[in-house]
Amino acid sequence: MLKREDIRIRDPFVLADKESNTYYVYGTTKLKDGLTAGDKFSVYVSKDLENFEGPFTVFDGGEIGFW
Repeated sequence: MLKREDIRIRDPFVLADKESNTYYVYGTTKLKDGLTAGDKFSVYVSKDLENFEGPFTVFDGGEIGFW
């Protein structure tokens, strides 16, 4: 389980699912030099926006040469 302050993510987007009372935080990860986002988009999952599971890769652009 990760704490909110331990997550490093760029361009975050939070999707709240009211039916399951779950938050999904999507964004780019795999920072190459600390400033430039890599080619993976990941999701972290939380019930309270303090404790998270993940990251789970939802799209890997490097596998298909997306960029």
